[in-house]
Amino acid sequence: MRVVMIAERLPPAIGGVERHVARLSAELARAGDCEITLVAPAHAPGLPAEEDAGSGVHILRMPSCGQGSSPRARGARYGRAWRWWAPRRALLAQADIVHCHDVYALLGWLGPARLFCRRPPYLTFHGYEMRYPVPFRARLFRWLAARLSADSLCVGHFLVKWFGLQPRAVTYGAVTLPTQVPPPPEPSRALFVGRLAEDTGLDVSLRALGRLRRERGAAPPLTVCGDGPLRSPLERLAAAEGVAADFVGAVPNPERYLAGASLVLTSGYLAMLEAMAWRRPVFSVYHTPVKADYLRMVPGAEGLFAIAGDSDALVDQLAAALANPSALAAQIERAQSFAAEHSWPRLAALYRDLWGRS
Repeated sequence: MRVVMIAERLPPAIGGVERHVARLSAELARAGDCEITLVAPAHAPGLPAEEDAGSGVHILRMPSCGQGSSPRARGARYGRAWRWWAPRRALLAQADIVHCHDVYALLGWLGPARLFCRRPPYLTFHGYEMRYPVPFRARLFRWLAARLSADSLCVGHFLVKWFGLQPRAVTYGAVTLPTQVPPPPEPSRALFVGRLAEDTGLDVSLRALGRLRRERGAAPPLTVCGDGPLRSPLERLAAAEGVAADFVGAVPNPERYLAGASLVLTSGYLAMLEAMAWRRPVFSVYHTPVKADYLRMVPGAEGLFAIAGDSDALVDQLAAALANPSALAAQIERAQSFAAEHSWPRLAALYRDLWGRS
């Protein structure tokens, strides 16, 4: 089976979607019946235009299509991408499956080149940038993408509620359980994993840790794995709150940091699954009703991780956990079982089922 997957970015770019695409492709190819080609624009200079990722996975990178977020700049990038497809139309015409990872991979990077496909492409809706109220354009683009695809998956039930999508199935991604999990360190250490952006809640976590230090005498030091537009303001906030925070930047694999953490502050599905797999309690925060549903609509959410809407609630949750870590034992067991249900072989089977039933 010839499969072409199209994404906004591919490794070595760091992110949840990038890891989803890379690990899924490797898992699908492992069975030996798939030839997989991954296509994305080059996200950085110096990346090879063509690359063999091994195990039946081949990477093609479009030339860097420029910068800028204005509609005109984005339109120019997409126009160059569409011209890139013209001499490569056979790749789409000969593919048994074309699968796009998120809305802009379909509407932008594939665009009218979808007419070269033998059948409509498939689509995974990976998420949403959590703006609230939800802009009309965000709803429109997802409606249009759904109409142009043969069938789809959603990462998270919140997408079904907020965008009226009707996917074949809903997933929360996948993770590999470690063979050995070390006990959490003493004294306690906290870990944040995620983008340093407004919707990931690090500002709330820093204020909560600052209050713990001021009002309860101590707060665990914090390691921050991630990067983004708010890094400098968040570093200043950590200093102002008196939080001992080590900003290590984006990391391709946070396992080393999970092993050295007692608790994890994160609000993204992949990082949450990884923390659950490593038997670390998860504390998640939300800013908007959309993000609240992102968290609360995870099946069994209340028994898997803590959810806070502000620093006051998070302070209480962290204080209780630090005072009596054994009280979280049952939650940690349920969370690891949930993570075990979300393995890469199961995710690959979900994709195969999507392609086979549509």
